[in-house]
Amino acid sequence: KGKLDFTSPQGQKVALNMVLRFATSSGGQYVGFVDSPDQKAANIPVTEATFADNKLTVKIASLQGEYTGTLAGKTLTGEWKQGPVVAPLVLTK
Repeated sequence: KGKLDFTSPQGQKVALNMVLRFATSSGGQYVGFVDSPDQKAANIPVTEATFADNKLTVKIASLQGEYTGTLAGKTLTGEWKQGPVVAPLVLTK
């Protein structure tokens, strides 16, 4: 989980808590979800995820969003991109 701080295209300061979750489905496949508790949004499906060389890339088609971060210990440090917004996002376990 982490906090996404950015300025909207309209110039408004925004701070949103974000949660990225991965689990195993009943069929044994990995599935991922994004939650935005401040927006009362939960279980937004991750449509694509890759992890290689400590770099995680997650795409969420329904949000036209993408997160790319580098893992060090229990911390992912990266960027959230959605439309014109590009903002730093640090996620910790």
